[in-house]
Amino acid sequence: MKDQDVYIKDVEAIAEFKQKFGDFYQSFEEHIHQFTVALRQHIEKLEDVKQQIRREREQLDDEISNAYNVYRDSYNYGSYQTYYNPDGSSHSEFIPDYSYIAECRREYEHLSGNLYHQAQSCEGLAHSKLMQSHTYVNLIEQRIASAQHLIQTYVERGGIYLSNVEQAINEYKERSIN
Repeated sequence: MKDQDVYIKDVEAIAEFKQKFGDFYQSFEEHIHQFTVALRQHIEKLEDVKQQIRREREQLDDEISNAYNVYRDSYNYGSYQTYYNPDGSSHSEFIPDYSYIAECRREYEHLSGNLYHQAQSCEGLAHSKLMQSHTYVNLIEQRIASAQHLIQTYVERGGIYLSNVEQAINEYKERSIN
């Protein structure tokens, strides 16, 4: 019996271990909280980027609309040329500025063509990646909740087990002393 007494005299070590076990869970909870806050901050940044891309695409829409109006109105730019007939009469004819019309058309086609499609693709990709990120974050949060519940259960059961061990040792020590 004396050998057994040597092993069970330090009951405080069990109580200390039980405390450390609880401290571990508190630390785990704090780290999980920090991690989920960081995840949410990254999602907010992605949402901001998506909104910025949307605003830029809307600005491009305005530029396209303006370029179209300038192109449409470019046919009104030019000069009048007066022609004199041998009988002394004259007539004026409007001559459009074809180089200005071509320049306006190129600008409109540049904005409404490849550039516009790239902007749409970029906006669609941003939306897709944001939705994918939301899915991953939700999945991570579900797994974190599951892990938290599991670890909390283990810590609670471990604490109960250690309390029972501590109580059994104390009872044994009391019986041994008597």
